[in-house]
Amino acid sequence: MFINRIYLLPLLFLGLLSFSAYGQKNIQLNNTLIFKVKEQYRTICFNDKINHPQFANISTQLGTTNLKKIFPKKNKEDRPNFIDLSLIYQLTFNAQLVDVETAIQRIAASKIMEYVEPYFLPELTFTPNDTLLSQQYYLGLIDAFNAWNINQGDTSITIGITDTGWEPAHPDLISKIKINYADPINGVDDDNDGYIDNYYGWDLGMNDNNALFESTSHGVAVTGIAAAATNNTTGIASVGFNTTFLPVKISNAAGFLTHAYQGVVYAADHGCFIINCSWGSYENSRFQEDIIKYAQINQGCLVVAAAGNDNLETPFYPASYDGVLNVAATDQSDIRKSNSNFGYHIDIAAPGEMIFTTVGNNYGSNSGTSMAAPIVAAAAAIVKNEFPTYIAQQVAAQLKATTDDISTQNPSYINKLGTGRLNLFDALNNTTAQFADITNKNITDNNNNLFENGDTLRIITELTNFLNPINGISVTLSSSSPFVNIINNVSSFPNLNMLDTSSNYTQPFTVEILSGANLNESILFQATISNGTFSYNHYFNLLINPDYIHLEENLISTTITSKGKIGFNDNNNTIGRGFIYKGKQLLYEAGFMITDGSTRVSDPIRGASGFDQDFGSIFNVAYHPPYVSALDLIGFMDDLQSPNPLQV
Repeated sequence: MFINRIYLLPLLFLGLLSFSAYGQKNIQLNNTLIFKVKEQYRTICFNDKINHPQFANISTQLGTTNLKKIFPKKNKEDRPNFIDLSLIYQLTFNAQLVDVETAIQRIAASKIMEYVEPYFLPELTFTPNDTLLSQQYYLGLIDAFNAWNINQGDTSITIGITDTGWEPAHPDLISKIKINYADPINGVDDDNDGYIDNYYGWDLGMNDNNALFESTSHGVAVTGIAAAATNNTTGIASVGFNTTFLPVKISNAAGFLTHAYQGVVYAADHGCFIINCSWGSYENSRFQEDIIKYAQINQGCLVVAAAGNDNLETPFYPASYDGVLNVAATDQSDIRKSNSNFGYHIDIAAPGEMIFTTVGNNYGSNSGTSMAAPIVAAAAAIVKNEFPTYIAQQVAAQLKATTDDISTQNPSYINKLGTGRLNLFDALNNTTAQFADITNKNITDNNNNLFENGDTLRIITELTNFLNPINGISVTLSSSSPFVNIINNVSSFPNLNMLDTSSNYTQPFTVEILSGANLNESILFQATISNGTFSYNHYFNLLINPDYIHLEENLISTTITSKGKIGFNDNNNTIGRGFIYKGKQLLYEAGFMITDGSTRVSDPIRGASGFDQDFGSIFNVAYHPPYVSALDLIGFMDDLQSPNPLQV
């Protein structure tokens, strides 16, 4: 056992490495990285080079064969809160020289990067089925026929289908594509958008104007559900009726989704109010989140995405990014499809079992959340046409506020399939629907904000009303956790008009943390928003008893842990401050290392076969009265978790 005493200055950093590490369930583009350069280095950044001596040396060490901006047409974004894509690069290196983690480590060491990541590839979220159906049961289930008596959508509203391509020879699709008349097929980039002759969409995977599907017709199926020609005495009817689609092919010739998130940008930049993503992965990436925020904030798009098909209560991305309409799948009886993902992060459910649609140049049935998502995307397009002044968040709110309750059919998944199953007729017919949600939270303990046993928390929330005026609204906070006692569980809010926001600053929720909670315990809270007629449950998690401390002193911001890591508490570098001095991030990975000088080394950082976790906490790091410096943090740990401990 030894005492780990850490003084504010000087601070010793050992094992400086990259900030990126990732779970095992992912697919990556071989020997390829994505990184974003920090704003202060903009002047040295060009489309295919970065004029920085250390980066140039690192690039040579990696055997770099290709370096390019992913979005070369993007300029600096100066508008507040808008997302800047102009400094994001793709780099291809020689895999015979270094592996991906080493490449990340070396690039991050240049200290000019905001983030460095592998090039993650999402996967399609469907289950093919060769059994054909003679009818589209799902249209009746969501009450589309009655809905179309109210509104049949309009060709001016376009859904961006980011997928594996379309079939131009299909009689039910050719008339519904959104044509780019500004760039006819003449070998010239007439509209100067960087894509030559993108008259019928674009193939990002192969970088040409032929968005025809190649290895899989998944995109054809998704397109037919959303926007096949309807009332044309041919084939099927689409949920979107008159809604048009823009094919954005994101797969390469082998079917890998190499340009999924670039496809979101393309769709957002080319007039798609709604973007459908029937694909995803379990990797939460800063690059990917940047792209989604760009579509939402910069371009005002509604992103609709599949929840995933692994029967898991695990966030799936992009569906689980903030503001994305996260779609689970149900069957003909409104029962959760057996492999559909679920959870409190789901927004809405839609039919996803045996969905009859366009397949190749014919028709057939497919299943999965991939098929449920375009049903919701098309419904969103018609809602936008019915309520033309609604912004993206309001369209999503209208859909969520008017679903059919399917809790009786799914007793094991109460509140884990969103607000219910989509009802398109009610979404159009209910002009008095109400929907409010918590859009921001501020949680403090009026002390060090560590949220430890015995602390009393003050939770201030901001509530936004997205639809019709709501009077007499209150929010009730609850939790089934035995480790919290909610002292003040109700906050009242003033009457809210459409798009009004108010907070409970004068009467915040107060929560006492009780003894007995584990380290890094996650507490699930339910906030029930209600006024007697309208009711909605908002869920959020709060981490208590952390085994780390975020330190903010003078010009330094960092994170001190109880297991020897410095700057970040996790291997993915999502929990922690790093080491920031005068506003600049100086650290990507660091940790305490100890050795006997021969063969034994104990540390919590990257090793030959992944991350080492040799140190265990005896007493967590905590503030103590200063002994030498102006501020002391002391923790006790040992290295007994090492396979070859030093017994310290």
